[in-house]
Amino acid sequence: MDVWERELNQYNPLIKKFQNWNPDFSDIKNRLLKAPISYQPTLKVNLAFLTYSFAYVTSQNSIQESVSAFSLLWKKRLLTQISLPIRFTFEMWSAIHYAMKIITVVKEISEIDELKINEERVKRLFWGSRYPITDMIGRPVSEQSLNVLTLIDKLNDDYPAVRDTYDYLCISCHPTNLPLFYWSMASSKTHNWDNEAFREHGHEMIQKSLDAMNIALTESSKEIRKTVEICVEITENEKLMGIKA
Repeated sequence: MDVWERELNQYNPLIKKFQNWNPDFSDIKNRLLKAPISYQPTLKVNLAFLTYSFAYVTSQNSIQESVSAFSLLWKKRLLTQISLPIRFTFEMWSAIHYAMKIITVVKEISEIDELKINEERVKRLFWGSRYPITDMIGRPVSEQSLNVLTLIDKLNDDYPAVRDTYDYLCISCHPTNLPLFYWSMASSKTHNWDNEAFREHGHEMIQKSLDAMNIALTESSKEIRKTVEICVEITENEKLMGIKA
């Protein structure tokens, strides 16, 4: 076995864990939401459904594809590109966390002014863009999406190491020489694993990156689940209070 293969193969159990990422909704599958088109929904129900769609559909699909991209890059040992899907997964976690916090607030309030404030936040998350695109029926998008650093900093309020990790992921895939050179030294074609000093640095670099992927996948799975549960609960409660399906 080549030295580079031996050094990288020790991470295979963690890679396998990533590849099995799939939030479980089997116990509430009969309660999962459908678009509120057969009745007149309240503002609360609308916010719940938009947030639910972001968490259950967009976030799950995006993260699963990000894991697939990561797995392919790892399998091919294209390590100069490996930080890109990790960073994206990390960013998706920050967006999911933000969505969960918003819908938690929405669940507890009933004042229309407060709901309107949170409606703007949900719209920016669900519809927003920083580039002129159209929505699903061809209208120009007017909401500006949240800056990813805003999401990261809000996540950092609850997970204090997040901003430092995110800065590391950004520099790991930034188009500058040294980080990319280090990653190329860890790959199969141009590896430098025979160098004892690099071996220590290489493992530190890989472990820090994989730890970032691990916490992002672990926590996003929990928070997607929690967000979906809150959205379902809001919708069910609103129906009990007088909405006729």
